[in-house]
Amino acid sequence: MYNIRNNTVASTNNPAANAATKIGPYITDNDGNIIYTYITTFKNDYLNTVTDLAIATTTIHESIHSMLFFLKQNGYLNSISENSSYEELMEAFCNLLITSGYNPFTPITGTPQHDIMFHLIGNIADSLKQYGVSKGYNLPDSYYNAMAWGGLTTTDAFNELYRDSNGNLNSDGEYIYGTIWAEEHNSPAQYSDGSPVLHLGHQIIPLSPKCQN
Repeated sequence: MYNIRNNTVASTNNPAANAATKIGPYITDNDGNIIYTYITTFKNDYLNTVTDLAIATTTIHESIHSMLFFLKQNGYLNSISENSSYEELMEAFCNLLITSGYNPFTPITGTPQHDIMFHLIGNIADSLKQYGVSKGYNLPDSYYNAMAWGGLTTTDAFNELYRDSNGNLNSDGEYIYGTIWAEEHNSPAQYSDGSPVLHLGHQIIPLSPKCQN
């Protein structure tokens, strides 16, 4: 069972989070099957600001968060706490696949965990594209791929692919950062110092409409 709520507070563990998923109560039905509950809460000010595609991205991510919690509850991610972040759970899931001998993907970075993360991002991007097409959006695949990295831009996989040895974003990393920022703020992308995030000489802007509550 999966519930979605909106509220003024997303998470007591991370007040800055735009959304959070937690494990809810579970019951056992008459056949002895356990029914798990996961509750995702969105901050109201986030819902009142972001674009449609940003909400779709966050919803997909929080659904994955629920799936990873399910794996933890069933003993597959024992090293992770219930307060673990989306990034920590995703990295633990990649490690689980590796230790299980499952890594059928074509190597990208040469690091199995990072290869798996890269391909999982591709799956998220495909889901976002299906949603975008259903809404009539005509966006390039690179845009959906950039959005799919939302919530995962401090993972080792992202850092290896999109940052140099000094931690600076490369061109593709800037495009990803700017795309996520623009959609989440429904505004032209900028860095923390207020300078614009550029791609091909132009400031990155949101390409989907504002979310309608």
